[in-house]
Amino acid sequence: MVRNAYLFDIDGTLLHARGLGKWAFENALSKILGKNFSLEKEDFSGRTDKDILYSFLERLGYKKQEIDNFIPLLYETYLFEFKELSEKNKEMFLVFPKVYEILSELKGECIGLLTGNLLESAFIKLKAVGLSDFFPYGVGGFGNESRNRSKLFPIAIERMKNFYKVNNFNKIWIIGDSHRDIICAKENNALSLIVATGKEKKEKLITYKPDYIFNDFSDTKAILNILKYQYL
Repeated sequence: MVRNAYLFDIDGTLLHARGLGKWAFENALSKILGKNFSLEKEDFSGRTDKDILYSFLERLGYKKQEIDNFIPLLYETYLFEFKELSEKNKEMFLVFPKVYEILSELKGECIGLLTGNLLESAFIKLKAVGLSDFFPYGVGGFGNESRNRSKLFPIAIERMKNFYKVNNFNKIWIIGDSHRDIICAKENNALSLIVATGKEKKEKLITYKPDYIFNDFSDTKAILNILKYQYL
């Protein structure tokens, strides 16, 4: 049986964590490096957590080997901080309109994640907003596995094939909100469906030539017709 695969981004696509992740990273950096840092000017859109942290630390003058040595502890500290902040501030999370409806209609399909989040933080976010049941734990590509988002794609697809017991997918969809999602789709011969619910303006996203683009998930019928049958 040939099936489609649907790889969802999280931040800016399904939900908004309202800065909790940035806050947790700042706390973790402070604890590990011994002084306060701000990630306020850092571009998070479509990037992996690994790339964000490596780039930031490289600009501070740290060498790759130094970062490699303390990144596991930094991840561990971040996850502790993020889980604590998420539990105390659940009301800060925002799920975008019609996300639940879209995922409900795709239930039973081959759904996974392609996200810049670490695996554990991805599911902390999804659980906080009641979306974790739609995604099998660990099935996808995650932000600790590569600095380059496009390189998460083959990792995600291999896990999808193993989990869903599918040899090949008919179509593979990347559903996201950034130009990096579009680039990832193009570099891996996948289809992109983009929603302009993140930080990047629709006008900018269009210049990267996504296969389909919407303001948000409000037109659920059209979006589902595209994802399932590729017609409007």
